Amino acid sequence: MPEEYRGTWYRTDPYSKKATKLVITTHTFNGYVTYRKTDPNLKLDHNSEKQNKEYAGNAVMISTDSGALKERGFLDTVDMSYKLGQFKGQDCLFMSYGTNPKAVNGVALKDKKAALKYRKYDFSKVNQ
Repeated sequence: MPEEYRGTWYRTDPYSKKATKLVITTHTFNGYVTYRKTDPNLKLDHNSEKQNKEYAGNAVMISTDSGALKERGFLDTVDMSYKLGQFKGQDCLFMSYGTNPKAVNGVALKDKKAALKYRKYDFSKVNQ
């Protein structure tokens, strides 16, 4: 896991009054063991019974490209992207999911109080 992403981050949503931890370590992402995809020809199929047995468990696949950390379960269909940045003077991870990595669907902050303060902020309007 790239060093600059490691640590404890906090995220929340408009409907929560508590922040959720996002803990990234050298080899784990929120408690899940991380693996890098090394075989570009590996085709994963979430409908495959064999692959569902083979890749079951607490593991995620990561990659880094275009200045972002991408994470997904082995058989998930989309990546969750995390891009380092600043929001209102705070170190943060801009989060996006789906096919548009420039869209901001949320943010994780190093400061728990700041995460709670901005829980109702519309991050879709943030330009990275």
